Amino acid sequence: MTGTWLKKVTDKLYGPQLEFRVRLFNVLATAGAACGAIAFLVSVIRGSNFILPLCYGIAVTYSLFLLWYITVSGNYRLVYILAISGVFLILFPVEFIISGGYDGGIILYFMFGMLFTVFMLNGKLMIFVVSLELVLYTALCFYAYYFPDNIHKIEDEMSRLIHITACFVTASVSLIVTMALHFNFYDKQQRELEEARKKAEAYAKMRSELVAEMSHELRTPLAVMSGYAQYAVEQIRKNGANVQNLAELEVVCSEARRLAELADNTLNLIETSRKPNDNNGKQKNAPIDIGALAEKIIMLQKLVAERIGMDIRAEIEDGLPSISGNADEIMQVIWNVMQNAIIHSGGDVVAIKVRSEGDAVVIAVEDDGDGIAADILPRIFERGVSGVDGHSGLGLTVSREIARRHGGDIKIENRSGKGARVTVLLPVQ
Repeated sequence: MTGTWLKKVTDKLYGPQLEFRVRLFNVLATAGAACGAIAFLVSVIRGSNFILPLCYGIAVTYSLFLLWYITVSGNYRLVYILAISGVFLILFPVEFIISGGYDGGIILYFMFGMLFTVFMLNGKLMIFVVSLELVLYTALCFYAYYFPDNIHKIEDEMSRLIHITACFVTASVSLIVTMALHFNFYDKQQRELEEARKKAEAYAKMRSELVAEMSHELRTPLAVMSGYAQYAVEQIRKNGANVQNLAELEVVCSEARRLAELADNTLNLIETSRKPNDNNGKQKNAPIDIGALAEKIIMLQKLVAERIGMDIRAEIEDGLPSISGNADEIMQVIWNVMQNAIIHSGGDVVAIKVRSEGDAVVIAVEDDGDGIAADILPRIFERGVSGVDGHSGLGLTVSREIARRHGGDIKIENRSGKGARVTVLLPVQ
C-alpha cells in the first residue's frame, strides 16, 4: 500500500508526462525542502539563535507548499515567480544577514539562485529578475562591508566551517542535479527528434514506393478495361450490339469500379500509415471463397490470353475450404502471378491449379515458357528486380508482402522441363 502511494506521488511530481521545467522545479523544491530540514535540525542541535532555525523551518514549509500548490493548480508560471520571489529575493537576503554575510556560505546560494531563475523563466521577465537579483546580491555584499555591525556574525571558526561546507554542498548538489537533468532531457529530446526524422524519411520512402506500386497495379484493371472495350467496339462495328458486347462492357464497368476501389484503398493506406491502426494493428479479415475468386480471375484473364494466342487451363478442386483475409488483396496476388505467366513467360500454355493441402490452400501457376534466369531467380522478390526489361519489378514484391500479411507465402521455381512454377500458399480460415 505504501509502495503504491509512493509511486503515485513520484509519478505526479517527476513523471515523464511533465514538461521539463516542471520536473526540474519539483526536483529542486524537494531537494530544497530536504536540505532545509537537515539545516533546521543541525541549527537546533548546535543551539543557534532561534532566528536561523526559524528561517530554515519557513523555507521547508514554503517549499512543500509550492510543491503541493503546483500539483493541484497547474499554474506553473505563478509558482516559479512565487519561488523566486520568496526564496531568492527574500529568504536568501535574510539568511545572508543573519549568517555571517559574505564571511558565511549563503553567498554560494546567490549564484545558484540566478542560474535557477534562468532555467525557470524566459524572455524579458528572466532578464529583469536576474538583473534584480544581481543588483540585490551585490548591494548586500557592500552593505555587509560598510555596516558590519548590522550583520549577525558566526560565533566561531568551526561554526563558520560547518556553515560554509553545508552551503557549498547544498549549492553544488543542486547545480549538479539541475545541469544533469537539463542535459539528460536535452539528449532525450534529441533522440526523439532523430527518431521522428527517421520516421519521416521512412514515410517519404514508403509513399514513393506506394506510388510506384500503385502505378504498377493500376495497369491490371486498365489493361482489362482497354482489352474488353476494344474488343467490344470491334464487334459492335462488325455485327452491331449483342449480348456478348454488353457482357464485355459490363466487365469494363466492373474493372472501373475495382480501379476506383484500388485508388481509395491506397489513399486509406497512406492515411493509416500516419496513425496507429485499429484492432491492435491487424487488418479486418473476412471469409473468402478462393475457388470462386480464382474462377473470376481466370475469366478476366482469358481475353488477354486469347488475344496473344495463349491457352489457359484451370484445375480447381471442389469444396475448397475458405480462407480468411482481404479479398481485393488476395485477388491482386493471384492476378499478378497469372498476368506474369501470360504476358512475360513467352510460352503457349498457362495452367492454374487450386487445391487444399493440410491447413492451407495452394494455388500453383505453371507456364511452358523460358523460365527465370538463374541470376534473377534468387532475387526475384526484391523491389525493382524483374526478368523482363522495361518492367518495374514490383508485382511479385507486393504479392509476397500481401501473402505473408495473410499468414502465407509465395515460392517460385523453374520447372524441370520448361517454364516456371509459382506457388501461393494461404492458410485456411
